[in-house]
Amino acid sequence: MVPVMGLAFGLWIVGAGVVDPRNLNWLKTDLSQVYLGWAFFRLDPHWHFPLSYTNYLSYPAGCCISNTNSAPLLAALFKLLSPFLPASFQYMGLMGLLNATLQAVLGYALCCRFTTGRWMASWRRPSRSEEKPSDSGFGSAG
Repeated sequence: MVPVMGLAFGLWIVGAGVVDPRNLNWLKTDLSQVYLGWAFFRLDPHWHFPLSYTNYLSYPAGCCISNTNSAPLLAALFKLLSPFLPASFQYMGLMGLLNATLQAVLGYALCCRFTTGRWMASWRRPSRSEEKPSDSGFGSAG
């Protein structure tokens, strides 16, 4: 339930069009820098050390795409998948949606861990150790 709520909240905040990986029209201001870092990293045919380094930015010295906040681990993953991706591809919307979902899930987990109020208990299913013997479903009428 909580991941679905986080996903719905993320879609409400960023909008469904932003999640489309082919939609580049919404990338303005700071996000254009993030996209350009990814785009130049993707165009570089060579792999370098460190992994997020490219010669296509800050030529001739080159630089790491982490300087453009392009999420280097995702960029490296999508660079591997680049031959199968459309020419105009962005993962910033998907990353924002994933962040909203994970924030809801981890926030809920922290609240369950550090609170004991009734409002959290109503959102949580009891674990096996918390079930009463009468809740086991083995024919008890109790």
